[in-house]
Amino acid sequence: MLNSHNTGFNNSHSVCMSKGKEWRFLGMNAWTLGFMLWSVVMNFMMVAAYWDRLSPLQKSYKWFFVKTFHVSGFDPLTYNVVTDWGMGFYNIHRHPLLAEMMYPAYLLNKVLTDLTGVNCVQIVVAIILIASSTMAFSFLFRILRDIVGVKSLDAGILSIMNFSFAYVMLASIVPDHFIISMTALLFVLLVSGRKMRKGVTLNIWQTILLFVLTAGISLNNGLKVYIASLFTNGKKIFRPLYLASAVILPAGLLWLFTQFQYEQFVYPDWIAHKKMKERIEKKEDNKAFLKMAENMDVKDTAILNAKKKELLEKRKTERMRKAKSTVAAQHTGRPIKKGEFWNWTDITTSRSDAIVHNLFGESILLHKNYLLEDVLKSRPVIVKYHSWLLYIPGAIIAILFLAGIIAGRKDRFMWTVVSFFALDMMLHLGIGFGINEIYIMSAHWAFVFPITISYLLKNFQGRQLVILRTTLIMLTCFFLVYNTELLLSSVYE
Repeated sequence: MLNSHNTGFNNSHSVCMSKGKEWRFLGMNAWTLGFMLWSVVMNFMMVAAYWDRLSPLQKSYKWFFVKTFHVSGFDPLTYNVVTDWGMGFYNIHRHPLLAEMMYPAYLLNKVLTDLTGVNCVQIVVAIILIASSTMAFSFLFRILRDIVGVKSLDAGILSIMNFSFAYVMLASIVPDHFIISMTALLFVLLVSGRKMRKGVTLNIWQTILLFVLTAGISLNNGLKVYIASLFTNGKKIFRPLYLASAVILPAGLLWLFTQFQYEQFVYPDWIAHKKMKERIEKKEDNKAFLKMAENMDVKDTAILNAKKKELLEKRKTERMRKAKSTVAAQHTGRPIKKGEFWNWTDITTSRSDAIVHNLFGESILLHKNYLLEDVLKSRPVIVKYHSWLLYIPGAIIAILFLAGIIAGRKDRFMWTVVSFFALDMMLHLGIGFGINEIYIMSAHWAFVFPITISYLLKNFQGRQLVILRTTLIMLTCFFLVYNTELLLSSVYE
């Protein structure tokens, strides 16, 4: 399967380019143009919903967006970066170059803000989201049509289905990094898939550029570039020159650069914040002690010092209790061990419940109960649908996903796509990384479902094809209507 001289598919899997003329406008086909218009409308409605609250200028934006913008567990940190650029907003070890990528957007927003007198960050970020979503749609469409080889109609249906999934739809209109990650990952698949079909390999510079792009946005996704390279290049990836220059060197340099940024820009700010917090707490403790001493009417210094020590211990214990209660309220399971990365792991949350209610549930179809609430605040980790009928669409997607894998089991590109999904599941379901809100990460892996399902469409003919295509259209329409209605009802409540 990994032999670089074997394309991994027979004539039935050859590249299927659409015959006849295809209607295009500004380089986009009708499917992509229609999606872009839909994306503009959805982003306009999100901007309009928060415009009155987010556009007025503020003295400080540090906690403003986090306190004001609430859509599930998405973090509006991009609003902070584009409004008041800095490296400390994103977790720099997880998103090494994302702040730098947002710097041009910050400059644009600064110009618009100076010209208009209001913060135009929502509009600037919406432009990024619309552009990213449209490119992601176009990349997925081309993968389905040109690499898998389905008809343009089926490629269009499946591409729309991808964006009808609840948390892919949300990722395309909220100020987070997930839709940008999806665009980068689909671009990696498009490039590597074309290489496979042509029977050529990813060269060193292509691998480096794809890795920097993908890992710079989200570090763990950079591993997927190496997976794509493994399936595209086969054993050639283990040649000393390629392994050293395309894998080890860029990964090592990116990590060193990340550490440099952390030590020079992030850590000093963290220390300053910690010291400021300690000064505030000390001031509050002294104030509490003075108030207590006035009521005691005691002059003995030894007694006062003992009482002060007792008061400080009591206040310290109370702060620790509140911190623990906050963590408990966030519905996080027990991590594997303590540490910056390990704190995100979880070994106690039920994997079966997470798969049924979140992976093939909330990711695809929103729950009406606790609608778009944050699991770190008020939403339980596991939420059940109010009707058993709502489990059927997710079950159908799961069945079609597995059937698609079987249908495309001889195709090397299909296994590349599934390996992307397997890596995510190893992280989320294996070590429990972010399992308490696995649906938030849907944009990283949900596109795997339509790609694998496309192999069924590729292999079906006649009545079977009509039934499957009709089923997909009905599911897509249901997802679009159901999720859009709930989304808008929540945002405009």
